[in-house]
Formats: sequence, structure tokens, C-alpha cells
Amino acid sequence: MKRTILFLLGIFFLSSLTKNFLSYRRNLSFYQNIKKEYEVEKKKNNTLKTMAVKTNDSFELEKIIRNKLNMVKPDEVMVVLPNPTPQPKVTAPTATPNYRQWWDVFFQN
Repeated sequence: MKRTILFLLGIFFLSSLTKNFLSYRRNLSFYQNIKKEYEVEKKKNNTLKTMAVKTNDSFELEKIIRNKLNMVKPDEVMVVLPNPTPQPKVTAPTATPNYRQWWDVFFQN
């Protein structure tokens, strides 16, 4: 009688422990996912704050406008660099094997 009660009590504790462990793992993975999303949003927020500060700066705003409209100040010189064009690849012809060259020398005239 004592053994069966202890056995049932042990099974109850093991099932409770297993359920708590699985719940802990699920909560831990949820926490890690939320933490990653938070870090991404934090970086995005910092980027947006930096852009907001830049757009409020009069010098930066003037620079952006002049670059988009291709305008220069009276004492400035504009340098326009063309976009690089892709270079065609020249394939070298494959060399004829030595045995074929000897064959051509002796038997093909």
C-alpha cells in the first residue's frame, strides 16, 4: 500500500516536473524571440532618430537638395563620374592536345 502511494506520488511529481520544464522551455524561446525583435526595433529607432536629426540640420538639408537637383554653389566644381560598364570576358581558345598536334604534323599534310 505504501509503495503504490509512493509510486503514484512519484509519477505525479515527475509529470509535474516535466510539464513545468516544457513550459519553461516554451517561455524561454518566446522571451528570446521577443528580445531579438526588440533589438531590431531598437536599431531601427536609432536609425530613424539619426535621420530626423540630419533632416533638421540646415547644412545637411541643403546638401541633400543640391545633390538631388544637381546644383552647385558659385565657387564649387562638380565632378561627374560615369557608372562603370561591365567588361566583356574574353575566353581563350582551348589548346589542341599534344598527341593531336603530332598526329596533324605526321599524318595530315
